[in-house]
Amino acid sequence: MKKIIPLIFLAFISCKKDSQDDFTNIIEPPSLNYILSVSAVDGGTVNTSGGEYEQGTSVTLTATPNTGYTFTGWSGNASGTNSSLNITIIGNINVTANFEPISYTLTVDSGSGGAVSSSGGVYDYGTQVTLSAIPDSGYGFVNWSNGSTEQNITVTISENTTLTANFEIGSYTLTVDSGSGGAVSSSGGTYDYGTQVTLSAIPDSGYG
Repeated sequence: MKKIIPLIFLAFISCKKDSQDDFTNIIEPPSLNYILSVSAVDGGTVNTSGGEYEQGTSVTLTATPNTGYTFTGWSGNASGTNSSLNITIIGNINVTANFEPISYTLTVDSGSGGAVSSSGGVYDYGTQVTLSAIPDSGYGFVNWSNGSTEQNITVTISENTTLTANFEIGSYTLTVDSGSGGAVSSSGGTYDYGTQVTLSAIPDSGYG
């Protein structure tokens, strides 16, 4: 009988230990996964479109604007204007990166002798603006200050820009002659448009 008691005690300990192991395995909590959805409006990109992540995961988002655009901030389940955003996953999350085009000033002027179809304005990056140089009567168009000799040009806005249309007055030839019996005070010449020239007819002796 003395030999049986230790065996029973050992069997009890062994069963108790196995029960503890089984209990520990049963109460271990399952991992939770959530969806991170990331998007960007026109004008830029984000380094990730999101995905499925385990609860507590840290995800860094970086917004990068396209050329001519600027990042304006995050919206959805996030906010702020820093282009880098760190998110800790605690549930399903939706985030949008917002961008807008940069605005630039176009200044248009004309030299003497003409006008331009527009004085300019403020335009978004990439906007195309058509300009026309209009010479006054007696003047001709020479060029734009950017070197273009086209009277009508289209400017694509990419920075603050100033343009001037240049004109020059037209020149004309005045030819003066006289018949027999006299002379004239001038044989003429080349004159700018609008110049006043005084001429005198001088009869020879015996001519009237």
